[in-house]
Amino acid sequence: MGRIVETTEMIKKQGNSWAVFIKSEAEALGLEVGDMMCVLCTTADNRENALSMLYGNGPYMFFIAVSEDDGKIGYDIRKSISERSLRLSLDFEPVAILGPVLTLGECMRLKDRLERCEPEPSEKALKECFKRFLSDSD
Repeated sequence: MGRIVETTEMIKKQGNSWAVFIKSEAEALGLEVGDMMCVLCTTADNRENALSMLYGNGPYMFFIAVSEDDGKIGYDIRKSISERSLRLSLDFEPVAILGPVLTLGECMRLKDRLERCEPEPSEKALKECFKRFLSDSD
């Protein structure tokens, strides 16, 4: 599957039309003016359901819940309908939740990479490691 760039944007009025500006998303996909781009639209409250259908996991997606206990980092693969639902279901406060990831196999690869590179236990560092993982997967 090709790369998907997801965003939630406010609809703006431009003259007599409505507009949603997606220049940065097109650039992230390597597209330029004149290239064809597919845009799927849904309401903000249906976002998580639409994403789960795009990722092909039925209503579920794969995430890694990162925990820290006495300075030791743990990476727990979880399947959930959304990051928000996962966060509410955990019995611990995660350092970060990374994902969604397309398949269980990709999620396992991400977990292996995190265990090898041992990023500092901050949400910012972990999210940056996740972004690098996504760009390496393209």
